Amino acid sequence: MKPIIIAVGCNCEKFVNKWYKSIINQTVKDFECLIAIDNSKDNTFGLTRDVIKDDSRFKIVAYHENDNKGALYNRYICTEKVKDTEAIIMHVDLDDAFYIKNAMQIVLNKYKKTGCWLTYGSYIASNKEWSWCRAIPDNVWNKNGIRKFQWCTTALRTFKKWLWDKINKKDFLWPDGSWIKKGTDRAIMYPLVEMAGKAHTCYIKKILYYYNIYPANLKSRRKDKDASKYLIKKNPYKRIKKR
Repeated sequence: MKPIIIAVGCNCEKFVNKWYKSIINQTVKDFECLIAIDNSKDNTFGLTRDVIKDDSRFKIVAYHENDNKGALYNRYICTEKVKDTEAIIMHVDLDDAFYIKNAMQIVLNKYKKTGCWLTYGSYIASNKEWSWCRAIPDNVWNKNGIRKFQWCTTALRTFKKWLWDKINKKDFLWPDGSWIKKGTDRAIMYPLVEMAGKAHTCYIKKILYYYNIYPANLKSRRKDKDASKYLIKKNPYKRIKKR
């Protein structure tokens, strides 16, 4: 079960060094990191290219020099590059970081011990804000009602590639066929959690992720509401009973 880190970003040159160091300092050394960068007003692309240098574990999959495709599209094109269906995908954006050095090992241990298909967990933000992550109650599981429950499946988010492959690409798009650019974590996690169910979903309480909050980030978060409402109203996925 090799971990594959998916990293996307835009206008986050101030954070790239911390992101990079948090990955290379992990106790797990056998990993791959696929990167997609949107057009930025700063030097996010150049700095990312410079810090990863000739480390073969890192690969810039796309740089949208004249466009901003959004996090969901970028995560999609990176994940489609992963051929190993048993790979464990981990989202660590270029403006964020792992919080502790054994974060990846803790996640891998959880997969080995429980046989889970995905994990979600807790973060601490740059303003000392703690995530509102929590274990999903049984009554929510019983009703397959994660979309109607308080949003809680926060970073660090990880999942098996084969589970991702079962998401219908149309559920990443608006009705007009354009990519959803806000509320993208919900677009990914709702289907994954619904398909995995309680038996194959693991909540990790320990803080594994560092989340940066800054003016541009806050502005983006405030624009999530319309997309969130749209995603909440979509029909839930059916639970997968057996791999």
